[in-house]
Amino acid sequence: MSKFVSNNSTEGNLVLVYGTLMKGMPNHERLGMDKAEYVGEAEIYKFNLYDLGYFPCVERGQGKVIGEVYRITDGQLENLDRLEGYNPKADRGMYVRRTTEALITLPNGETMKALVEYYLWGGIVPRHAEKVRSGKKWKPHSHRYAEGE
Repeated sequence: MSKFVSNNSTEGNLVLVYGTLMKGMPNHERLGMDKAEYVGEAEIYKFNLYDLGYFPCVERGQGKVIGEVYRITDGQLENLDRLEGYNPKADRGMYVRRTTEALITLPNGETMKALVEYYLWGGIVPRHAEKVRSGKKWKPHSHRYAEGE
């Protein structure tokens, strides 16, 4: 059964990560995601995911993007903004933070819909970017980050 949860900052910020901030990736511990509350795996729709080599990007499109949702503090969100090159006052940057509805599968198997923050690519996707098949998780193009692969 699905339920709907809004992204209420008094309870923390729900943020979807789909790249180097996911478990096992280089920025997960560096940015404190290992200390954040893991909510579940999530899907967002009408987006395309691209592999830029060392990190991915998302743009609006026709596909499904898979990621992880965490509940984070305002301070952690500011740190993510800095990592993603996002200036919230000017609402621009390498990535821009936006809100969308996500379908989240909780660790107990239940699903819920929630509004989540995510980072949208702030410009034109580079020509060298490789489109990731809809519904597949991003894995680094450079296998130096991928353990056991």
